[in-house]
Amino acid sequence: KYPYLSHIFIPIPEKYLQKIESNFELWKTYTPCRSKKKVTLLINMSGKINITISNALKSIFEKQSHLKNCFEELQVHFSNLEGIEDTYIKAPGLIFRSLFRQSDIFAREPSVIFWMEQDSVPIKKYWLDSLISEVNYPNLPFWIKGSLFRGNERLLPSNMLDAQMHTNGNGLYNIGCIKFRIFFIKDVEPYLDDSLDAFDSAIYKVIYSNITFYRQSLHLFQYTDIIQSTYFFPNSIENFNLMFPETFLIHLGSIK
Repeated sequence: KYPYLSHIFIPIPEKYLQKIESNFELWKTYTPCRSKKKVTLLINMSGKINITISNALKSIFEKQSHLKNCFEELQVHFSNLEGIEDTYIKAPGLIFRSLFRQSDIFAREPSVIFWMEQDSVPIKKYWLDSLISEVNYPNLPFWIKGSLFRGNERLLPSNMLDAQMHTNGNGLYNIGCIKFRIFFIKDVEPYLDDSLDAFDSAIYKVIYSNITFYRQSLHLFQYTDIIQSTYFFPNSIENFNLMFPETFLIHLGSIK
């Protein structure tokens, strides 16, 4: 079966729960879709199971027509992290790694997920439709599709190819692909065990350290303008949209 967008995956610590609620309000302005999609909205809380939070999120979902009319369902999952693991730096990486091993995260089998942290926001309507179009045939198959860093170049190390070329973590991941799972578990996880790198940059360090894999597989790691990792909010949305008509979401990189 050809890959398809199955989940919008939002990983978030409990202390940023209000950010999710404010993002949902923003989605009223930039409605996700024209018509309902078979896509699950999955909010992954980093901490311990909290039925009160789960019920509150489900209540918001049921009451917000722009959510209920676009997504097939809302799923809330808890990763049960605590202490130093449940921090902005550690939690995303641990949650991302769990996607390749823990079948209980997803209520239904995942194909392609869009990893959407709390500082990723839409700037155009119908961004969910556009993500679906970015995945569907006749697009070429991929393992990862996302944005280069598009912010101030002075923030990039000038002598590190992997830092300059890696796609930001907020992007599309074909975790339904067995070969991608094997690559991540076999090659990326051992590197992460001994590294402080974020998962997104670690993937590219592994790629560029293996010239044989690089030559055979780099085509599976693709760039797209549908999301831009800008690290800033445009002064003028109108001008930004004129400059980048294919961009529907931006990653602000501003929530710590």
